[in-house]
Amino acid sequence: MLIYLKALETQKFPESRYDWKVELFKALHEANYQPESITKLLGFLDWLLTLPEDLARQFDDFANQYEEAKKVPYVTTFERKGIEKGILLGRQEGIQQGLQQGLQQGTLQKSREMVIDILENRFQPVPKTLIIKIQALDDTWLLSKLFKKALSIESLVEFEQLIEDDSL
Repeated sequence: MLIYLKALETQKFPESRYDWKVELFKALHEANYQPESITKLLGFLDWLLTLPEDLARQFDDFANQYEEAKKVPYVTTFERKGIEKGILLGRQEGIQQGLQQGLQQGTLQKSREMVIDILENRFQPVPKTLIIKIQALDDTWLLSKLFKKALSIESLVEFEQLIEDDSL
């Protein structure tokens, strides 16, 4: 609450805001809060008591010196922004990787279905054992070759022999 009140009070007085930010920073570290609570409150302090660039640098210098003297970790605004950016990039990369894997799995499954559909259209019924073998394949290049062979092959026995012998 005090942080919020001082933010309102010092809105138009950057030097006074700096002084209060320093005092509140020290008070947070000297209170017996858990480290996680201190980190959250420091984030709140930093968010509400924003400073012009020159005073922000001065505050970071103060905080780093205080940290060294007290051995208390302080994450600067720049560090926090870097961490947030890293987290966001990591999430985006995770989403991209997930989409890519999903696309690969979808392509693989569609390739299997196309081979089975061609065989079913040409040689009804297709034995369940052959369908299981096709479903077990995880190489789109091989499935593409099998699709082309399924269009012209003479029999299911000959097709099954291709899968077992890897003679493509």
